Amino acid sequence: MRLKSRMMIVTLAGVVFAALLFGLFIFTVRQDYLALQKQTTIRAESIARALEEHVLRTYNEAKDSLDDVGWDVQSRLRDTGMTRAAVDRALRNFDRLPSSVSVIELIAEDGKVLGEIGKDVNDVGRSYAKKAFFQAHKNVARNVGGVVTRDYRPPFRIDLYRPDATETWSRAAVVIVISRAVYSQKGFAGIVMAVMSPSFLDRFFHSFTLDGLDSMTVYTRGGVVLARAPFGDKFIGRSYAHASLFRKIIPMAPVGVTQGPKSADVIQRRIAHRVVSGTPFVVTVSVRDSWNRALWNSELRILLPLFTIAFVGVAVFGFFLSRYVRRLSEARKTLKAEVAFTSALLDMEGSILIVLNADGRIVRFNRMARAATGFALAEVLDTPMRRLLCNEDDVAAFEAMLVNVQGSAEHRETEVRIRRKDGRERTFLSTAIQLVSHRGMRAHVVISAVDVTEHKQREKDLIVLANTDGLTGIKNRRSLLHDGEREFRRAQRVGRPLSVMIFDLDHFKRINDTYGHGVGDRVLQAFVSSVQKNLRDIDIFGRIGGEEFAVVLPETTGDNAVAVAERIRSTVAEAPLSIDGDIVKFTVSIGIDDRTGENSGFEGMLARADEALYAAKKAGRNRTEVYKDGIR
Repeated sequence: MRLKSRMMIVTLAGVVFAALLFGLFIFTVRQDYLALQKQTTIRAESIARALEEHVLRTYNEAKDSLDDVGWDVQSRLRDTGMTRAAVDRALRNFDRLPSSVSVIELIAEDGKVLGEIGKDVNDVGRSYAKKAFFQAHKNVARNVGGVVTRDYRPPFRIDLYRPDATETWSRAAVVIVISRAVYSQKGFAGIVMAVMSPSFLDRFFHSFTLDGLDSMTVYTRGGVVLARAPFGDKFIGRSYAHASLFRKIIPMAPVGVTQGPKSADVIQRRIAHRVVSGTPFVVTVSVRDSWNRALWNSELRILLPLFTIAFVGVAVFGFFLSRYVRRLSEARKTLKAEVAFTSALLDMEGSILIVLNADGRIVRFNRMARAATGFALAEVLDTPMRRLLCNEDDVAAFEAMLVNVQGSAEHRETEVRIRRKDGRERTFLSTAIQLVSHRGMRAHVVISAVDVTEHKQREKDLIVLANTDGLTGIKNRRSLLHDGEREFRRAQRVGRPLSVMIFDLDHFKRINDTYGHGVGDRVLQAFVSSVQKNLRDIDIFGRIGGEEFAVVLPETTGDNAVAVAERIRSTVAEAPLSIDGDIVKFTVSIGIDDRTGENSGFEGMLARADEALYAAKKAGRNRTEVYKDGIR
């Protein structure tokens, strides 16, 4: 790459760095803004929740007081309407009004006030017969059929009411009227009415400082202001039904926080609203965001000098970086040439060479390695060497070799199996040596490997030939004696039974003389097949020599061995061999020994079984004998 191109790249990198730095500051300012917004939202929600609880608690106090008076009056009525005497007795039992209620009035069925309790009120005799709330209760009574049981509890009504000049019990522009009907045994007897003035919220408003708090407002669900702080009475009774809060937001979300419109001071606000459940009230809290243009200007005054410093620093950095890039490019060319030379030498090497980095990943894979495994360099580059190995045993052996070679100048060897790309497994004798960097740190490990798959197979074949009878495919005498001695020692060590049987084909020499040795060999093979059908996987079957065979029966007592021997003898006698139309019958004599307590070893058991075999031959052949003392 040319120097001019490198300089352009460095310059572009500097511009990108400066842009990233600028973006970082913008991001920080934005995060501050979001944090302040979240803090404002939480504060607005908390105050709105507290205001909702206060409104609901105060409303319930007024409703409970009204219900107590109404129930007291209703319990005193029989078959007459509401009387002055019943009203007086009920009011005498009611000692005081809740702070939120300015007056409670008891109104007879004709709509006239019979009694009242409250401050500075004198409305006895006033008629509410034409008022909407009175007519509503009377219509409900007419709909329930006239006569109502004494314990009937009628529903409450909540109405907003604008007192006229003659109603002395409230000076508020709008009041809240809570009412319920009273019934006698004949039906509707009148109503009980409580008047709540919005001033009951004053104590709650005064409990908050207005630092950052614009306003707290209680509305009707129709958008009429009942109470507001800090602006006071000038807003009471004003309707905001046209505002989007009541037209769109509250019908869809009874509880929430919205972004309020900016006022003349260009300050953004957050408005938390809550519809008070079970009441006609909506509470809102408006809180100023703590973010404004002055804050942005202060952030910008910090940002611009830093950005300028960063840009100059990038320019200086770019100058020195270009010099470094030039030297690095020259070193890279030299290194690339060295790597190409080294790769050529590795590919010319006649053995498999694999280079691993400090993490055990493949970084070099010469031509012989690619041919031996079937993998291309791109398929194994930067791949852990363990992925090419066949199983966990190979992985453990390979990693143990790598551990042993660390910190040592000597090589280490091990055999591992590698699975080729086509799925075949190959065995390799691997040699590892560690290359150490100029700083004394482990840099790479070079693996030299030789494919020994055919050699290992020849070894296995030789082992099989050395331990197998060539004619019958079962164990030969040497292998039988070796495995039998092992089972004998195990039986003595753990105290478990062990039995040995020796077979001899009866009149086998006659078969050879009559039919020839080829037929004799086929008879031996047929005999071995018959015996194997009656043995377990753990039994050891081998040829001692000629027509003599032996079986080692682990975990078998003498009686069980006799049962096995009889099955074998019967199977052999019942399986004659057909030779060119002639039927060649043959039988077998069997000797058994199960004495593992003797110190003569396995060969001693064979000798005693052989004496028992001799006794079976002497007794007429085609029979089984177990060794006993004195048997001949």
